[in-house]
Amino acid sequence: MNLKYNDYYDLVVGSGQNLRDVPNEFKTLDMCLIAIKKNGLALEHVPVEFLTETVCKLAVKQNPMALEFVPDGLKTLKICTIAIKNGESGFHSLKFISNNFLTEQLCITAIKKSVFAIKYIPNTCMTKVVKSYTKRKYSDIIETLPIEIFTKIYGEV
Repeated sequence: MNLKYNDYYDLVVGSGQNLRDVPNEFKTLDMCLIAIKKNGLALEHVPVEFLTETVCKLAVKQNPMALEFVPDGLKTLKICTIAIKNGESGFHSLKFISNNFLTEQLCITAIKKSVFAIKYIPNTCMTKVVKSYTKRKYSDIIETLPIEIFTKIYGEV
């Protein structure tokens, strides 16, 4: 079967993840934007020539886990913050953020989403502020944390 541009376009309109099945010669910026608006994870399949800060922001707003596919050169504090603030699972994006963007405030923002964000905060970023915020705000559930997370925050039991 010899698929043409319109056939591939229709596939992407049906599901953004179908961008992975489109040969690069048929991918256009318009097609990539449609895919990303439907599913931010389609960013993984966007050709490098279409990767801009705007395209990456759009993907991360749609799905914070798209941060995994933002090239390091385009990964800014603003895009990282969007990923953390966006959606219920935004805090999972912490694992895709380099330490130079992991500010105290960004870590606290992630913890506000879920105390379990603590498992993605590297020890080098685990400050007294983060620890005290977690203890103050989540004292009722601190004891329910898995032992490895509790130990990471407060040290050996």
